[in-house]
Amino acid sequence: MIKTKTMNGTGKITLMKNTLIKIILLSVLFYSCEKESSLNNGEGEAQLNFTISTDYDYSELEKSDGKIADASRKTSSDKSIVDRQTFQFSEDIFVTTELSLSKVNNKNNSINTSVKNLSQDSKQAVVIKEPLKNKSKYKILVYLNNVYVTEKDFIHGSETTSTPIQLDAGKKYTFVAYSVNSESELPAPLNKELLTTASLAGAKGDLVYTKSDLQLVAGNNNLKLNLKHLFSELTIVASTGSFGGKIESVSGIKFSTSRISSNLKLSDGSLTYNANTEDKIITFPESSFNLAKAISNPGIIISPTVTNGRITIEKLKINGLIKPLTIENLPIEPGKKYNLNITVNAPCTQEVNIQNFNLSNGESKTFTAPPSYYGFIFDVHYLDNSLNLVINGQPLLRRNFWEERYENTGWIIPNWQWVQKVYRTEAYDFQFVDLHTDVPPLVQNIRFKSDGKRWGIKYNGSTTPEIPEIYFVKGDKDHPIFRIHIQQDGIIKLYASRKDYGPLEEVEVWTEKRGPIYNNDFKTSIRYYYQAFLNTNVVWNKTTNNTVVATQVNSGPTNMIGRAYGRQRINCAN
Repeated sequence: MIKTKTMNGTGKITLMKNTLIKIILLSVLFYSCEKESSLNNGEGEAQLNFTISTDYDYSELEKSDGKIADASRKTSSDKSIVDRQTFQFSEDIFVTTELSLSKVNNKNNSINTSVKNLSQDSKQAVVIKEPLKNKSKYKILVYLNNVYVTEKDFIHGSETTSTPIQLDAGKKYTFVAYSVNSESELPAPLNKELLTTASLAGAKGDLVYTKSDLQLVAGNNNLKLNLKHLFSELTIVASTGSFGGKIESVSGIKFSTSRISSNLKLSDGSLTYNANTEDKIITFPESSFNLAKAISNPGIIISPTVTNGRITIEKLKINGLIKPLTIENLPIEPGKKYNLNITVNAPCTQEVNIQNFNLSNGESKTFTAPPSYYGFIFDVHYLDNSLNLVINGQPLLRRNFWEERYENTGWIIPNWQWVQKVYRTEAYDFQFVDLHTDVPPLVQNIRFKSDGKRWGIKYNGSTTPEIPEIYFVKGDKDHPIFRIHIQQDGIIKLYASRKDYGPLEEVEVWTEKRGPIYNNDFKTSIRYYYQAFLNTNVVWNKTTNNTVVATQVNSGPTNMIGRAYGRQRINCAN
């Protein structure tokens, strides 16, 4: 049987008194402990350990599913690759580019400072050693409860000669560190009195930043300052691919979508980018050339997240081949370190059977072109103002030609109408000008493939031609103004330049029927139609010699200077 005890009113009062006494005692005890702990925070021996590092953002490697940024491009199992492209570099040579995240090892330096007998009134030295470039400047700002306390500039490698920052123990401070990795530049903060308003304006260079809180206590204190790169870094790696050989030079490299600068908010590291863009120049050290792989100096890209990054290379010389290169639609994110790997599978070749020519007044010249691994190349350095090639008896360019006259076809009642008088298919020149004083008129039949533009034409109301007349464009051996390349498989490619000593671009024959076209002296009585086309009956001999005849339509000053040659594949030198 369980006994129960009933508590009377007096018992209840006694229990309440005992409980109240216990609560009061506990409260006093807790108060005493907190007070003692607070005092201990400011007294005794303290040691601060600072761990300093720099890092890029590699979250992409963690979240990537291994797919390239553009779904229309190839996929890869390598999570570091964010973009891959393959496109034609030269007539029969292709280039592959891969944009990948380049992971670097953090550089960690720890500095232990021991300060003994630290009290609330004593001071504590704080020295932060940042693994930046040697002699680069960096700044430390210290805040307490959002209010500015002090700041100090340091030079990396000379920290021990600097006066340390003096701070009170027992307080929680906010440390802000930044640098642009420069020996001479260190931007000053604006509105620094409060952390919430402090900022950097127009920041450039290799901007690194961090913010960290630390309450100083007796004993060990660990402060981790991991400076993050806020802008992106891009390194270009050019290599020769499977054929081997050498990267001889890379020049005129520009990243064209970089911003001029950015503003940094020191309280949270957020960036506000300048709306204006500039060409970011990237260079290669001379020592990197004449090797199978050339590595550029890193370039800092100031840019928000973009998917239309654009790299242009004015001149890439590999195994004797010199070409410009443009890489578009590159995905770039801030705070990441990238490698742009460019692989050009260009075989080594040498020119063979070189034959120079200098023709005028409608002269022709015959070349003997033996079969060669890379066909036959006809380069023109100066032209006024047309040409054609007859290959093994077949003209390379032909045209359909119509002539109509305005005549009275009525017997009794006049009936004036246009009547076709001539129709023929004939050999004709690659014609670079429109000249309607000739009979029949000269009619332009070649244009740039990318945009359809032609020489000597004034576009959009301009008073001057966008592309000069062909006879004003200057060239030389290394910069032909017009090229006909008959490849080893017989395919014919045409290239031309828009400006003096400019890069070659693919051009095409204007195959649409043109007309009516009138002669200046017979505008009311005669008109013409033209339609140019490449001759599909041209055959290039792969095992026996080929005969090539260069010709010109003689109209006014007529001149052509250049050279013809073949290219033969050879083993690449190591």
